[in-house]
Amino acid sequence: MKITTDWLKEYLNYPKSLNLIDSMTSLGLEVESYKKLGKDSIIDIDITPNRPDCLSIYGIARDLSAKHDLKLGSIKKYNLNITKKSKTINKIDHKIAPVYSGLTLTNFNNKKKTPEVIVKRLKACGVNRVNFIVDLINFIMIEIGQPMHAFDLDKLSGQINVRNSKKGETIDCLDGKSYQLVSNTPVIADDSGPIAIAGVIGGQSTAVDFSTQSVFIESAYFIPDRIRLSSKDHRIQTDSSHRFERGVDPLLQNIALERLVYVISKEINIEDADIIASSKYKLTKKNKGKVSLSLNDMFKRLGVKINEKFVINALRKLGFSPKKTKKDILQIVIPSHRFDIFQQNDLIEEIARLFGYDNFPACLPSKIVDYDLYNKPIGDVIADNLVSRGYNEVINYTFIPRGSQTLDSKGNSIISLINPITEDKAEMRVSLIYSLLKNVSYNKNRQKSSVKLFEIGRVYSFTKNKKTLEKNVIAGVITGFSFPDNLKVDKSLVSFYDVKGDILSTLPNLEIERESKESYLEKNCQAYITQGVKNIGILGHVKSNLLTNYDLKGEIIYFEIDLDQVAQLDSLKVSEFSIYPKVLRDITIVCDSSYVGSTLIKKIREKSYKHMINIRISDIFYNESNNSKNITLEITFQAKDRTLVDRDVSGEMTNIVSTIESELKLKIKS
Repeated sequence: MKITTDWLKEYLNYPKSLNLIDSMTSLGLEVESYKKLGKDSIIDIDITPNRPDCLSIYGIARDLSAKHDLKLGSIKKYNLNITKKSKTINKIDHKIAPVYSGLTLTNFNNKKKTPEVIVKRLKACGVNRVNFIVDLINFIMIEIGQPMHAFDLDKLSGQINVRNSKKGETIDCLDGKSYQLVSNTPVIADDSGPIAIAGVIGGQSTAVDFSTQSVFIESAYFIPDRIRLSSKDHRIQTDSSHRFERGVDPLLQNIALERLVYVISKEINIEDADIIASSKYKLTKKNKGKVSLSLNDMFKRLGVKINEKFVINALRKLGFSPKKTKKDILQIVIPSHRFDIFQQNDLIEEIARLFGYDNFPACLPSKIVDYDLYNKPIGDVIADNLVSRGYNEVINYTFIPRGSQTLDSKGNSIISLINPITEDKAEMRVSLIYSLLKNVSYNKNRQKSSVKLFEIGRVYSFTKNKKTLEKNVIAGVITGFSFPDNLKVDKSLVSFYDVKGDILSTLPNLEIERESKESYLEKNCQAYITQGVKNIGILGHVKSNLLTNYDLKGEIIYFEIDLDQVAQLDSLKVSEFSIYPKVLRDITIVCDSSYVGSTLIKKIREKSYKHMINIRISDIFYNESNNSKNITLEITFQAKDRTLVDRDVSGEMTNIVSTIESELKLKIKS
């Protein structure tokens, strides 16, 4: 919104020393630009949607007067009689316009030249000149914030009604376009049909021009949501709709008409003028919304004690009616133009805004506040870790095409919909793999060679007893290259072990154990994801016959974790790193080539060793001649309180060798 400083001075005689730009910005009226125009200046202000009361010269002046304790000028107007009898207005739908007022002027000379000062100010504010009455209406809209509209009385067919549009109605508007009205659009209508889209734009059929001699001037309060929807439906944005959809003061309509008569009378004689009002009674009464403000609460929340007189005076200048009821309690009456004030915190924010955030001292809190730690859902923890490793999250429907799960799921476990919307959403998914493979296919068809996706969602199935089982899972797929964009390292296809590393990084207490029971994964390349003694997920290569259904080739690795089975991390204990050196020992075991090395490691870890902190496979040698292999284990020892000596390590190594030979019946290579 653009205003001029010369116009602002009519309502606020501010000192030359006042920096308007800084003052407006500190009030939340962000200044977009400032431009000198002779002795005058143009200020372009960005008004936030919650402050429609500042979409006017008077509203901005009111805020500045409260901040700097300046006298706010009054709106010069004529006091007119108000009547409910009218030959012009017929029926008003108060669900559209709770307040609807109008003014009839006859023997009107619209050929009169608009005063130069008004033309100059309208031009500075970005409003083009039209004709005398329209210019004055636009002038008052910018000045006090009430949009109005003028109808040529001689062009009306019967009386004015405010109603919803009917099916098939159209209107030719002032922007030169014809609009097919959406059903239940708020309109102003006469016997011929719609003559204006209420609060948005006028119609061409009753437009005021230089030959107009009689006018009916509408000044209303329209329900903001109705105008917002109407403006959106017809893609029309005007200065009027911009104000109406945010909310104008429901007590401003008659004041605007009285102000208009005052301005017109400076140029031409007006013999008779009465306001015709059709209003919803409750809204024409002074707003009785009240909020109690505790000064002690305010001081505690703001962290600074503000002078009580400043608080009362500032609120009064903003249009509130503060009254002290107790020692530290103010009873505040909310003015009709402040739609954004509902509770005590809103008033405290107003005081802080007027006091100036720059005036708050920079200091630390008087005491440290204890906050409860925010525990993220376990699915979010895993998701965050996957995102950090290059995965992208997707969201799919829980419904999938009929028959897409028969290859890899038992038919009696699939839940089919009796009356699906479409055949491609006819079954509830038993696993996330089907949706994710479809995502991979979509990306592959668009030349995306490497794909890393995951999804958090629910899967559904029937149990043996035909009860519905619902699980929360997180699943992912990966295919392509491990480092597709790395210029230093040669490209290599992603492997089972890459995904294994991703999974183990998500939570600190997971393990991967070989398995071969999942029907949709390759038998010789799948494993359980375990946590403690529980199997919480599955990992492996997707079967080629399933990939064929999605026109996919190559290796695709899939994992799925049952989030309902994952243990929370609140029991996780963290200990300090030892500053003492580690001691490494190697031991080589001779075993059959089919022996699984993880079994060996798991058995050793089951024993309690005081100083052993880690064990891993460091080397494997296959001897094809006798179908055996040598597994070399690297065992790490470390103490927290001292440097280990040889006897500490030797004792534990003896126990480890004994476990391997006596319990596992394996041979130690000398």
